[in-house]
Amino acid sequence: MKLKFPAEAFALGMILLSASMLDAFAYGVLVIFAAVLAEWLKNLLEGRIPRWSLYASIMIATGAVLSSVFGWTDFWLGAEKGWMSMLYGGLIGLLAGKACMEGDWNADYGSIAWESSLVWAGWILCGIFREFLASGTVAGNLLASPFFKSAVISKTAFGFLAAGIALAAVQVLIRKKYTGSDSLFVIVPVVCLVQPFAFSLDPKILGMALAAAVTLVFAVSVRKITAFSQTTAAFQKLPVDLISMGLVYLILGTFK
Repeated sequence: MKLKFPAEAFALGMILLSASMLDAFAYGVLVIFAAVLAEWLKNLLEGRIPRWSLYASIMIATGAVLSSVFGWTDFWLGAEKGWMSMLYGGLIGLLAGKACMEGDWNADYGSIAWESSLVWAGWILCGIFREFLASGTVAGNLLASPFFKSAVISKTAFGFLAAGIALAAVQVLIRKKYTGSDSLFVIVPVVCLVQPFAFSLDPKILGMALAAAVTLVFAVSVRKITAFSQTTAAFQKLPVDLISMGLVYLILGTFK
């Protein structure tokens, strides 16, 4: 059976915004909102406009709304991510709209909310563990100062690992598996936004572009290997690709 939640949108959100519990809680519920909004718009417009126009309309509308809401949420949280938060929201909204159009959700809002809520719970747990292990805090409140804490855990590499494990766990719980089109829709935006290392070139943008290109080469190479890996059904495709990218980021990050 197909998933009734936007797996790629949740994956991108967890990678970029799971370093703290507050981020996970606030932005996770907005992804659920995006999924419901996309399905509602699809049922409202389907049959009234051409299929190609419907596809584009759903993706653009969901992306635009979520971008705006992410901006307001960033202001409310005082996170000061600025325009980056709005960019994250736009990209996640586009993926939510894409999942809606490619999925077979059939206006089953109960299942959409239920399955999405499980992923949201996993996102929050990842946020709690990552924040505590990175700084000893949860929701900004200091609980302890563990000797093993490390700021590295708040980096993108562990976002990839957390997203892959959380999505696999949810698929086990609901006994469904990811049947989406391509994990590159998640990986490419992250690599373009956050590189694991950078070349010291002038101008700086050139070094960032070159680092992104090298990272993408590694990503494509690893995907060709994982495509034939003997993993359980829950880890196939998107989850194993995300975990692999987390390891790639950890390795390349040593050259930073």
